[in-house]
Amino acid sequence: MDQRRTILQRITGSELIVPYVQNPTFAKLQAFYRAAVDEGHEGVIVKHTDSPYRPGSRGKHWLKVKKKITLDLVIIAAEYGYGRRHGWLSNYLLAVRDE
Repeated sequence: MDQRRTILQRITGSELIVPYVQNPTFAKLQAFYRAAVDEGHEGVIVKHTDSPYRPGSRGKHWLKVKKKITLDLVIIAAEYGYGRRHGWLSNYLLAVRDE
């Protein structure tokens, strides 16, 4: 268990610590993902163990894994982003055809 998780568990108790799998097999990952979805979560977060923790930011070392849902959408408007997305079109308004 990493140092941050150990400190959090000591302070808050284990019931408030998010479940995790460290050094898993593929079968363990599948079971962990299925359990998360069965509990009503949309997926899981996979992260590099050495990645820094920054509240509110996943960064490049954290990946969201969830079931793929595909939709045919069209961008009908876009706005320039704010903060680190300043100068980039990043806020999109999408439309879907309703027959």
